[in-house]
Amino acid sequence: ALLPTGYDGTCLQVQMLGRADVGGLLDDVGEERALRASTLRNERALLLGKRVLVLDMEGLSPSTLRGLPTFKRLIDIMQRHYPGSVASILVVNCPLLVWTAYKVVQPWLAPETAAR
Repeated sequence: ALLPTGYDGTCLQVQMLGRADVGGLLDDVGEERALRASTLRNERALLLGKRVLVLDMEGLSPSTLRGLPTFKRLIDIMQRHYPGSVASILVVNCPLLVWTAYKVVQPWLAPETAAR
């Protein structure tokens, strides 16, 4: 969901990643279609301006980590084609598993992205 939040055009985007069946999504539609859908979502979000991205990790399980290679490709696409489109990222309801995964993902991030 994209919700306008600020006078400066910033919007709020909430993603319930902990409840997502990443493995099922990849099995059903494949990595390329999942990445295209995410890219389309980013294109729509750009029309509203910068985003504050809230990642809700409640319900996250180790099986979600199956999507890490796809997530890396998505990070590469976002940094290459949408730099600066995310004003900040808030991670909520974060289990220890997420901090461990973040340590894996952190080297993939551009320094300016990691600072957000």
